[in-house]
Amino acid sequence: MATRVLYAVETTTGQNGPATSADTVVGKSSADLAIQIATVSRGNAGAAALWTDNNVTSITVGGGTTNSSISLMGTGTGTVGIGNATAGAVTVTSGGGITLAGGSSEIDLTTTGLLDLNANTATLDTTTTLIVTAGSTLDLDAAGALSINSSAGVINVGDDAVAQAINIGTGAAARTITLGNTTGATVINLIPGATGAVQVNTLPLPSILVSQTGVDLTATGSTGLYTVPAGKSAIITGAYIVPTTATTPGGDAVISLGTNSATFDNIVDGEVLTGLDAITELYHIVTGAGVIHLAAAAEVVTFIVDTADTGSALTSTIHLLGFLI
Repeated sequence: MATRVLYAVETTTGQNGPATSADTVVGKSSADLAIQIATVSRGNAGAAALWTDNNVTSITVGGGTTNSSISLMGTGTGTVGIGNATAGAVTVTSGGGITLAGGSSEIDLTTTGLLDLNANTATLDTTTTLIVTAGSTLDLDAAGALSINSSAGVINVGDDAVAQAINIGTGAAARTITLGNTTGATVINLIPGATGAVQVNTLPLPSILVSQTGVDLTATGSTGLYTVPAGKSAIITGAYIVPTTATTPGGDAVISLGTNSATFDNIVDGEVLTGLDAITELYHIVTGAGVIHLAAAAEVVTFIVDTADTGSALTSTIHLLGFLI
């Protein structure tokens, strides 16, 4: 049978060697090739070390069968270290759960290799902010439903000012992609950039290019609405004229729309706003069939009142419709 040696070292006094009657040794188990230790104490302060010679392959702490606790702690501010940079794997196993508690300090898991967390169910709970940052890609994949919700704030996707594409439902599979719901005042906003467009299958859709408020229909004169961006052309499909104030309007103003100074009529020419005499109405201008002007880059699409409304007051907002190509 191999001889078991309980070895204690005290750096302050230089007292080291096999444990003696001056040391407290409790709960030694039967002899084998390992050193099994319950408690070793010496009265003097200082660092203590415990090791084995080459003939012993392991050190077991608390290898007995009793239901006792083992603590690696003290009342001071020292550090508890397990393993070293050249050691093999460190395994922590428990049938009753493992708790890591850092108090008000940080718990840091660091590795230059793979961090592998496996569980039946995993929960990450924080009382304030949870931040996940990846130096490369970040993939979230679920065999079941994947939900992203906020109980008290905005849900942002792609709200950083980074010029990268955002893809939704682009996988090569037959999907139903739903946006929005029928509840209350739900609104869906599709907002293209100044030189962009709202598209379906790469084809642009008409949208409101600009909204110009405060246009007086009781006075003749022109109002510049929209400057075509560099490198683009604008197809103007129409306009909505929406009265915001109306005092005994006549409903007889004549307007035009175009880029050609000073008549501004190469898109819409001489449209009579017949019957537009209340703030509960609007007038929809649709560009006609046949040849109309394609507004070029830097041209200004201008609204002009050719003949003033005969009412006392008729102020409107002009919503210009079209798309860029």
